[in-house]
Amino acid sequence: MDKDKGQNLGSDPRDGKLKKSTQSNLEEELKKSRAETEELLKSYVDKKISSLEELVKGVVEMLNELADSPEPSKGSTYKDVTPLKKSEESEEPLNKSEVLGKLFELKKSGQEVATADIASIELGGPAEVSAIIHKYNLK
Repeated sequence: MDKDKGQNLGSDPRDGKLKKSTQSNLEEELKKSRAETEELLKSYVDKKISSLEELVKGVVEMLNELADSPEPSKGSTYKDVTPLKKSEESEEPLNKSEVLGKLFELKKSGQEVATADIASIELGGPAEVSAIIHKYNLK
C-alpha cells in the first residue's frame, strides 16, 4: 500500500496483465535459453567426440589391414638356412677304434708297426692317439 496516496499497488487491474505477460515472456525466454543451451552442449559434445570417432576409425582401419595381410613366418626354419660346408683341410679326427683298425691293416700289409703304439692307443688319451696318427700318417 502506498502511504502517500493510500492506494494498494496490487489493486491496479493492469498489474495482473503485466504479471501474466511478464511471466509468459520469461517462460518463452527460458525455453529459448534451454534450447540454445542444449544446442551448444550438443555441438560441444559432437566436437569433442568427433575427434575420438576419427581415432577409432583409424584404429579399426589399421586392424583391418593387419587382419587382411599375410602372416609372416615365425623365425627361421631349416629351409631358410643353408648349412655351412666344412673346409677340405679339416677332417674329423679318427676315434681309437678306427686308428687301431688302420694300424692292424698296416701290420698285416707288412709295414712295421710297434706293439707299444697299439698299447698306447688303447691305454692313452687323445694326445697319444693324435701323435700316433701323425707318426704313421693315418687319415
